[in-house]
Amino acid sequence: MSSASDPLDRFLPATRRWFLSTFGQPTPPQSMGWPPIQRGEHTLILSPTGSGKTLAAFLWGIDAIFREISESASQRVSESASQRVGEREEPGVLRLVYISPLKALNNDIERNLRVPLAGIRRVARELGEPLPPLKVAVRTGDTPRSARAAMTRRPPHILITTPESLYLILTSPVAREMFRGVRTVIVDEIHTLVGDKRGAHLALSLERLTRLADGPVQRIGLSATIRPLDEAARFLGGLMWTQDDGEPRLVPRPVTVVDAGHDKPLDLEVQTVVEDFRHLPGGSIWPAVIPRLTQLIRQHRTTLIFCNSRRQAERVADLLNEQLAAEDEGRVPPGVSAMLLPKPEGGEVARGRGIFAPGAGGPIRAHHSSMSREAREQMEEQLKRGELPALVGTSSLELGIDIGAIDLVVQLGSPKSVAQGLQRVGRSGHLVGQTSVGRILPLHREDLMEAAAVARGMLRREVEPVYAPRNPLDVLAQQIVAMTSVETWRVDDLYALVRQAYPYGELSRRAFDSVLDMLSGRYPSSVHRELRPRLVWDRVNGTVTALPGARLLALRNGGTIPDRGTYGAYLPDGRTRLGELDEEFVFETRPGDVFMLGSNTWRVLEITEDRVIVAEAPGEVPRMPFWRGDYPWRPYSLGRAVGAFRREVAERVAAIQTPPEGEAEIGDGLEAYAEVVEWLQRECALDRNSARNVIAYVRRQLDVLGAISSDRTVIVELFEDAIGEPRMVIHSPFGGRVNGPWGLALASALRERTGVEVELQVSDDGILFRFPDADRPPPVDVVREMTPEEARERILRELPDSAVFGARFRQNAARALLLPGRRGKRTPFWLQRLKARDLLAAVRQLEDFPIVAETYRDCLRDVMDLAGLEEVLREIQAGRIRVVTAETVVPSPVAASLLFDFMSVYVYEWDAPKAERQLQRLAVSREMLADLMGDPELARLLRPEAIAEVTARAARTDEAFRARSVDELALLLQEMGDLSEEEIAARAQPGWREWLAELA
Repeated sequence: MSSASDPLDRFLPATRRWFLSTFGQPTPPQSMGWPPIQRGEHTLILSPTGSGKTLAAFLWGIDAIFREISESASQRVSESASQRVGEREEPGVLRLVYISPLKALNNDIERNLRVPLAGIRRVARELGEPLPPLKVAVRTGDTPRSARAAMTRRPPHILITTPESLYLILTSPVAREMFRGVRTVIVDEIHTLVGDKRGAHLALSLERLTRLADGPVQRIGLSATIRPLDEAARFLGGLMWTQDDGEPRLVPRPVTVVDAGHDKPLDLEVQTVVEDFRHLPGGSIWPAVIPRLTQLIRQHRTTLIFCNSRRQAERVADLLNEQLAAEDEGRVPPGVSAMLLPKPEGGEVARGRGIFAPGAGGPIRAHHSSMSREAREQMEEQLKRGELPALVGTSSLELGIDIGAIDLVVQLGSPKSVAQGLQRVGRSGHLVGQTSVGRILPLHREDLMEAAAVARGMLRREVEPVYAPRNPLDVLAQQIVAMTSVETWRVDDLYALVRQAYPYGELSRRAFDSVLDMLSGRYPSSVHRELRPRLVWDRVNGTVTALPGARLLALRNGGTIPDRGTYGAYLPDGRTRLGELDEEFVFETRPGDVFMLGSNTWRVLEITEDRVIVAEAPGEVPRMPFWRGDYPWRPYSLGRAVGAFRREVAERVAAIQTPPEGEAEIGDGLEAYAEVVEWLQRECALDRNSARNVIAYVRRQLDVLGAISSDRTVIVELFEDAIGEPRMVIHSPFGGRVNGPWGLALASALRERTGVEVELQVSDDGILFRFPDADRPPPVDVVREMTPEEARERILRELPDSAVFGARFRQNAARALLLPGRRGKRTPFWLQRLKARDLLAAVRQLEDFPIVAETYRDCLRDVMDLAGLEEVLREIQAGRIRVVTAETVVPSPVAASLLFDFMSVYVYEWDAPKAERQLQRLAVSREMLADLMGDPELARLLRPEAIAEVTARAARTDEAFRARSVDELALLLQEMGDLSEEEIAARAQPGWREWLAELA
């Protein structure tokens, strides 16, 4: 008789005994989560990292499969009484599907499942009730074709996959049949999916799977950091149709929310490695950061270091290896002051276990998404075995991968959100009951202010809210082509199924029909050839059927992750893949160049159409690769938190009568100062250096302007630049997603008022305007007077001509299968841009073209935060946010910091050669170009060969931009018009005559 109070009583005896002998008592997510899971309810479990929630989701499903196949096998045991049931593998029926957003996490889950599967069978044998083995398979983009075919012929009991691979299986007429018997779907790390189009894509796939299954499918969602829980629950459960007075109506499927988000012990501190950000050694923060990192590495057994970009991760790993080698050899690395070298506490112990192993660049490796799968798995295994003292990573390591016993997590710069900070620090002390230890090292003053606000949010567990995108039409178009490619649909049934996915619950019939119009050829291909129909819409019978080739198109171009046109980096054998490189970086690279990837140095041997062939180049001085679009904007909710923190600090600092400038001037009697320091240390986990820098920064801003920007104050600061042209800075802490559209709207208004072409730059902390050739200061009242309605209209007017609109249209058109890639080949990124530009020019005049409408929605909701901007403007109109105007002779501390951030946010010190750094400075100071053209230093920067290179690229005669296939030649002719044979030969690689004949 099972006990209602103990969920373990409902498990098989072998499962229960194995769990108790291995773990003892259940953790909160297990004891709270098993009852609703056992009742068959859709369940969302919120619980900290390392609390056992993954096993909570899996164990009942595993137990049910064991029970089912054991009973099935027992019925046949009389046919062969001499053979023990537990020695025979039973035929597979797929019962449980586990979906995670990360391929590396899938491989880790597969390895970790071996423990309970083997343990339960071992205990069952001891009890005299042998259980047959369960088959587990992983299906991702890395799975070999032979393995995919094998699991289609003989399905596993448990399938571990990604959202994209789930979509591909559902779009295969044969492979999709394995889902008929599915009873449970687990969606892990659901917080990474709810808020973007990848989640909308998965929501539609889940509805397709539910429809395909021959029985009810239970959904279980897992997350360590997601708010609000009801939004995540609605996303997980989706919607279902019911009858209300005879009328069909959509209602959310019931989902049981298990909030086991207890406060896991957290040892957190924000550490500033310099006493004063105004006085940096060598003019840079890095000569102080790197020695501090090596000190932390030596003091701990295994350290995980997070960076906010792949480029930064590569550079930090390289500098750490150089610093460790210098310390072990008793020398000082270039650019690092000997005074900054820490005494290596525990150094002898660390060196005894090989802290610096010569060769392969050193012991510190860089782990990021542009490394090959094999390289990432090797690093993870080395870290797990304790062979690496530290690993430098990006977001590719912040999810629930089991990477062993991490002593310490160091975050370089602000984590950019509370949720991300908790995820990353949660990598340490990963086991149940352990303390997560994290250190945040801010890199400049504004970064420190944000890091303090994030740390306070982490201590309070105030995770940013995440909301699902509404009605993304590009994803809908792709899924419609996929669904119709495997069966003919009635249009009403298709519409009803789509609306069961939570992001599409409010999709209008008009928007749905517009997508069908686009896919069925309403817009003639004479406008643009990519508008040819993908399906047939029989309006008389109300059905849709895919045209030949549609399924192949959906399979080859599926998913939502945008194609960045990257090149693969390979060894000379052509098979060993090291990682991937940004196309623009490759275009700036020539054979013989040396670059860094994965903390190793490589020399370029050859650059082909789709790959870079490299060989090891130890001892050479490398370039750092870069990847575009790599830096996250601050969320609006965090912007409000940063603003509130700045306001509270300013209120406390203003009460200090005689603010000291340095520690030596602080007397024992300055209790107010000491109280602020103590409050910052307690409330925001700041060390003393950080607290002193925060106070000094706010104090100087108050001295200069009398105010500091916050959640209740926006400052408009006017000053003149070095050549007397007016500049205006709006101090706004609300984040780049709010400041970006605000800057667009203000630039439009200022352009009308002044008649001057306004230039602007945006950051998380403000908007910088430049007014070239203006003869009077800009009108600042436009900031105070702008209403939300005016801002919306101006943004809608400015948006179509902005660079962000073109970039998002390209991504959306590719998702909607309007810009398919070439068969089995890499499509160059510049070619994708060209095709997208031509398509946009063709369709932007068409009425109600769904992908243009989707791009507006995408820009205003996903890239920008129009709702957040409107809230800020309403509060300005209502007086809840005051606008302070100030004119200064020189920029205030905040404005100066913004100017520096604009210059350096994408520039990493020490990366570029001297001439390249000079060019970067020139780009920032271009307003001085006319006055300085006589400067010999400036003249040397405009080299004739550089001008020739730019001209060659524009004319398509540069080697990197020459046509390399028949498709590229066709696009070249479309872009440039009629060309002579000599002109074609200058713009195409050998073989162009055959391509020309083929085109003719």
